[in-house]
Amino acid sequence: KMKSEEMFAGFSIAAGKDRFDERIRLGGPGGEPNDCKVSAKDTDGAMSVFEFTGASGGPPHLHHDQDEWIYVVEGEFEIRVGNKKLKLGAGESVFMPRKVKHMWGRVSDKSGKVINVYQPAGTMEEFFRELGRPPKDLITREQMANKTYNEEQVKSLHRLFETHGMDLFPPPGHERTRE
Repeated sequence: KMKSEEMFAGFSIAAGKDRFDERIRLGGPGGEPNDCKVSAKDTDGAMSVFEFTGASGGPPHLHHDQDEWIYVVEGEFEIRVGNKKLKLGAGESVFMPRKVKHMWGRVSDKSGKVINVYQPAGTMEEFFRELGRPPKDLITREQMANKTYNEEQVKSLHRLFETHGMDLFPPPGHERTRE
């Protein structure tokens, strides 16, 4: 926890760097970077901020306790919030309230980068750390694309989301559902 004098002094995080030099890569080594820029430790749990560079924000899910805000820095993204389908480009943002199903992903060929804010922070940093070193029983991107995952992997992914206060839903077009 920062001391009051440190909090008022502020801090700076360089481009391509993580708050604690962790360089979380979603999906493990070679995965998409999700750099923590402002930690729950910095805000006493009030919020956390990440810079995500890549293509996907993951499968449809909802947060029980966090509101989520995304600001598009580069690229073009399709974002689904409840029943709404939005297409956002650089400089645009979207707010996704807690308890509302959502998902997002890059739709352009250009690189994609977003600033992603969670309020309150909850355990989102821990969640991303776990995705950065996925257990063998989690579904890989390749398995998801080819539909070659098994029921135990689906159950493990659900448990991970539930542990961090989220519900997970099947991606559009995937028939496999949770039992």
